[in-house]
Amino acid sequence: MIQSIVIGMITVVMLGEYVVSGLALPNVFKLVPEILSLVTALIVVFAGVRDRFQFVAAKYWLVFAFAAFVMLSGIVINQVGTGPTVAGMRMYLRAIPFFFLPAVFQFTDEQIKQQLKVLLVLGFLQVPIAGLQRWIVYSEGRWTGDEVIGTLQISSILSIFLISGVLLLVGLRLRNHIDKSTFLLSGILLLIPTMINETKGTLVLLPIGLLVALSIGVRRGQRIRVAAVALALFVGFGGVFIPVYDFFMRNASFDASIVEFFTDEEKLGKYLAKEGAGVGATDAESVGRGDAIRISVEYMSREPIRFAFGLGLGSVSNSSLGESFAGPYRHLFQYIATMSFSVFLLEIGSLGVAAVFSLYWLVFWDSIAVARNDEGLHGAFAIGWGGVTVVIVLATVYKSIHVFESLSYLFWYFSGLMSARRLQMST
Repeated sequence: MIQSIVIGMITVVMLGEYVVSGLALPNVFKLVPEILSLVTALIVVFAGVRDRFQFVAAKYWLVFAFAAFVMLSGIVINQVGTGPTVAGMRMYLRAIPFFFLPAVFQFTDEQIKQQLKVLLVLGFLQVPIAGLQRWIVYSEGRWTGDEVIGTLQISSILSIFLISGVLLLVGLRLRNHIDKSTFLLSGILLLIPTMINETKGTLVLLPIGLLVALSIGVRRGQRIRVAAVALALFVGFGGVFIPVYDFFMRNASFDASIVEFFTDEEKLGKYLAKEGAGVGATDAESVGRGDAIRISVEYMSREPIRFAFGLGLGSVSNSSLGESFAGPYRHLFQYIATMSFSVFLLEIGSLGVAAVFSLYWLVFWDSIAVARNDEGLHGAFAIGWGGVTVVIVLATVYKSIHVFESLSYLFWYFSGLMSARRLQMST
């Protein structure tokens, strides 16, 4: 039953939104992930109490307790209404039961392999769907890659997912769980959608994630050879990505050469900061990514108590549950709260941000520990997961990743797998 729930979760978070929208199903079907979370929470509580949560490290209890205190304090201080609070709790907490699931149910290697195979198949599924989406846009004489989203909700989330998949393949290859041909073919297929959806962040997230995974997983005596191979592969990827990107962007209303974008300080500066950007911006084009961070910090710094605890859970977010669940500050910050970092700072304050990044830090070091001390499947997975965790940290200042089920559910479930495995190894 537990394995079926996990497989169901993976399938639903990857396909649910796409199927519901494509078949015009009632919005109630979008709540299937939350239903799975509720069932999982009940399993975790009953099984965890029985076994005293022996495979949940005390450090996680401390950070989760601190985060809960910060969230509750922000709600009380700002007197946030019931609707936004419920919507905020839904976004922040719905995936957490899956973090604890591996601590109360020990998955076998065969079960984990099955989970990874489902993920790989769903990753491969993105290729034809993204290709069709690209063709539709191109055939209509349009240049945007924003509509090349696969079965996920936006193009950048698709790219982050696929990059993470490639990093997991790296870990499996370094520990010889897959052969060279499988690794190369699978990696190439997974990266194809990232080349045609024009996500600039790919050229930042992929090399950094790859560097982290290799630094964790490459054994002594192999580092120079593996580094040379990795460099050659990335150069090859860049040699394809750059002309493909420039080809699809050639009819854009602005000079969109990807090399020029990253090397021209003026172009990069305009992307990060827009003249006159501030609170109450009325369109997305008037706020750069750097502005979203700067404005959030400046606004919250005006009041120390709010800077610490935020404006309250759900206070700046919209909600698919209805108007009564939307945050009171959503219109003021709708084009500023465009990345998880700015949302976290505005809603749960600097203390909440510290709690989130503390969890990332714990997951990262647990992954390193498992990678270095487990010679089996868990260790191979942990190599890639260390890189994935760094990608997620960087993506926190790139997109509102916490609102996308495909990233939040998968990240917290597999992070829980790493956390539990480290503790299991010490007993």
